[in-house]
Amino acid sequence: MCLARSRAVLPVLLIAPLLLTSCFTRNREIKRGTHPGMPTLKNATKAELIKIVSDAYDAVQSFSVVGRLVGSKGSVYKGEIKDYPEVQAYIDFRKSSDMNIVGLMPYVGSTAFHMVSDGKTFKASVPPLSHYFEGDNDSPTASENPFENIRPQMFLSAMLVKPVDPNSELTIKIDDITEQYAYYQLAVVRRLPDGDIEAERRITFDRVTLYIIEEREYGPDGSIVSLSRYGDWQTYNGIRFPSHIDISRPKEEIALELTITKMDMNVPIPDAKFVLAKPDGYELKIIGKPSSPAPADPPKISTPKVSK
Repeated sequence: MCLARSRAVLPVLLIAPLLLTSCFTRNREIKRGTHPGMPTLKNATKAELIKIVSDAYDAVQSFSVVGRLVGSKGSVYKGEIKDYPEVQAYIDFRKSSDMNIVGLMPYVGSTAFHMVSDGKTFKASVPPLSHYFEGDNDSPTASENPFENIRPQMFLSAMLVKPVDPNSELTIKIDDITEQYAYYQLAVVRRLPDGDIEAERRITFDRVTLYIIEEREYGPDGSIVSLSRYGDWQTYNGIRFPSHIDISRPKEEIALELTITKMDMNVPIPDAKFVLAKPDGYELKIIGKPSSPAPADPPKISTPKVSK
């Protein structure tokens, strides 16, 4: 028995040194995303990731953007998405929440839509339909036309990732690394009055650059409210900012792809940019505000009985 075992082990012992030599081994090159080879990964603590978000937000006071905007409607849940022609977009922002967004029709250059917001309310005009909208930013999005459900704040929440609020939000750092990618993820959860917590956001960082490449915002039921992806980061007036932003709003069945071609960062923007009056002849539509209550019935006046 001992001799038989020795004979069985002998070939393995002879082959093992050969398997460990360079002639019989192969190095596999790891490529993560668009980064060639295996670049050095950057390390960051949770506090440093939180600071990256707040520093990026604080650095932007205003901007004036010219870009290409492509919209689509539908969703992966329904299995159908319809893309619309590209429009020329002009976007102005001024802290804290002023937004002005203009889209021009392809080929002809006339205005397709114009929206302004002060952070709480919005106004919008759609010249091709002669419609003018007013409403709250958090008003319901119930129109059958998904592009009538677009709010200026959708752009703002996607273009500027807001800082973590230490008073109401908790964070969890996740190191997400495989052969295909290397990410840091910062999960942001909100505290509820009953002491429970629920998912609010998830911010993803590229570990090669530590740039933010994605943010997901969640509703109370855990479903995705907004998915924003960032790419092609550029430097504008000393400030790093993504020149390509994909915005997806599954509940409204809206997706927007913005490619920035010109950016004026931290420049003065006049008040007139954020004013939009109702044009003559446009139909006014109030969104999200309660209608006037029906007048109450007049009180009944009883007639006193007269004794005979």
